[in-house]
Amino acid sequence: MTNYQLIPATDLKSEDLPSSSSSSSSMDLVTNGSVDFRGRVANKRKTGGWRATPFIIANEAAERLSAFTVSASLVLYLTKEMKESLPDAATHVSDWVGATYLLMLLGAFLADAYLGRYLTVILSSAVYLVGMVLLTVSASADSLRPKGTSKATPGQSAFLYCALALVALGTGGVKPNVPSFGADQHDENDEKELGYKYTFFNFFFLSIKVGALLGLTVMVYIEQEKGYAWGFGLPTVIMFVSVLILAAGFPKYRYKKPMGSVFTRFIQVFVVSVRNHFRGVQVNPEVKLYEVATEESDILGARKLSHTPQFRFLDKAACEDPELSDVKNRWELCTVTQVEELKTFLRVFPVWASTIALSLSLAQQSPSSSPNPKSWTAASAQTSPSHQAPCKSLRS
Repeated sequence: MTNYQLIPATDLKSEDLPSSSSSSSSMDLVTNGSVDFRGRVANKRKTGGWRATPFIIANEAAERLSAFTVSASLVLYLTKEMKESLPDAATHVSDWVGATYLLMLLGAFLADAYLGRYLTVILSSAVYLVGMVLLTVSASADSLRPKGTSKATPGQSAFLYCALALVALGTGGVKPNVPSFGADQHDENDEKELGYKYTFFNFFFLSIKVGALLGLTVMVYIEQEKGYAWGFGLPTVIMFVSVLILAAGFPKYRYKKPMGSVFTRFIQVFVVSVRNHFRGVQVNPEVKLYEVATEESDILGARKLSHTPQFRFLDKAACEDPELSDVKNRWELCTVTQVEELKTFLRVFPVWASTIALSLSLAQQSPSSSPNPKSWTAASAQTSPSHQAPCKSLRS
């Protein structure tokens, strides 16, 4: 008969028990390379998702409200308050809008390459806020606006356009990075969080429309009734509150580390491809293409990309050379992932370029491009016996 020895529960050691905490904790960690504010792999239970996205959505709604309020009022402000001619005001507004969109390229580049999305958004929001404060001061202080029928002095114009430049610079950093930063809060490898990601973008674009609606109706109505100081001051206060809200979510966010300059990597692929072409390198099934042996790619924060047969000329940048001593020098040898990154850009470029014509046609319909600018101030609509809709709401 076999004797079994019973061990009292108090004598059991932790290592004798099956541990599920380590496996469960590892399942709580994200798999998309995001980290928390301490630099550790982000925990799904403590960061990201709907714990973080409300802060981001609130910031976007406030930014859009401010942007649409300024854009809808700027032409009339320049003509009525700064005594500019209508053609000059229209030109200046068009230049300002164009500069805003061009600065978005700079904002996206800085976020991806050097600063990270959160730092870019929070700094740009602060710059945006300073611009709105200066714009409000310009509309409030009599000394910063011309008197009577005289034109604005160089100092008055410089103060105003410095304010608008800061608004444009802030918009350039906020607008391209906020949606990406919101997407970073969801792990696409988790089916549950992937569904939340789609929901986030629904609410995100809803916040844009709500901000635009309030900016083009409530704010311009207040501006018409109370003056430009109120019209610019209220969005400034709202923008200030949104910056505080965005900063308050700092411990809840997930962060992606900057990946370095993508344009530098593109140039490296072109340079190495051309050099190998003149060296007589041929791409065929027998030629081995170089890729790092690690699980992740050597591009910080990016996963490996599989080779594709398109744009085979670029594959010459990844052809292995037995005589090459330093395989880490990307000006001599590129990885498959680096080459595929450029191929992806080339595939998307025609789609992006096709939207230029649409953007041009939409720009021609904007108020600043109207062939009859005098009609802007005459536009109105009687919505009730005692209320008339602001012309800025109609033309926007």
